Amino acid sequence: MMIAEGFIAMIWAAAAMVIYNEGMADAGSTNPIAVVGIVSRSFLGDYGGIVAVLGVIVLAITSGDTALRSLRLMIGDYLHIDPTDRFKQAIIVVTIFVPLTVALIFAKLDAHGFNILWRYFSFANETCAVFAFSLITVYLYEKKKAWIIAFVPGCFYAFVVSSYLLAAPIGFNLSWPIAYTAGGVLTVVYAVLVLRAAHLRRAQSILT
Repeated sequence: MMIAEGFIAMIWAAAAMVIYNEGMADAGSTNPIAVVGIVSRSFLGDYGGIVAVLGVIVLAITSGDTALRSLRLMIGDYLHIDPTDRFKQAIIVVTIFVPLTVALIFAKLDAHGFNILWRYFSFANETCAVFAFSLITVYLYEKKKAWIIAFVPGCFYAFVVSSYLLAAPIGFNLSWPIAYTAGGVLTVVYAVLVLRAAHLRRAQSILT
């Protein structure tokens, strides 16, 4: 299902690039909801639009399910809570869903609530991916496996996240040329640090 989700995401990315390049999305319709409507009506046709809308629903549900389940497991593991203890697990679930409910109410009541939440969710999601790829790279390097399959996308994500944070209004609001240059430098730093950590990890495993 995660592979299918990635495939759907690539289709949506391609569709978004098409409508932006052809000028189908003007300055007032660049929010995610408007883009979904434009792609569904003008680019994919009737049947494709139905599949696209279902894809959007599936992506939201699977992303939310994965995120909440992972968060529950991480909190339980960090607090050393027995996964079979249903009472304590229920407390974790309630603790997670209370702020989540508040966020959803905010998104419903505020006219720009969804766009604000989506913006920070997208950035946080990609930032988490950078750290995940670094961990996978170190692990595969230590085990002498194909670590490059995690290292390359990790560098790509590091460049995207860092350049976006430097250029976006919610970040440092720099010009794109400066953001791209600084993002490239930060990506090189990321690559060096990851490879250094991987090398040290392998050396430690050899000694032990």
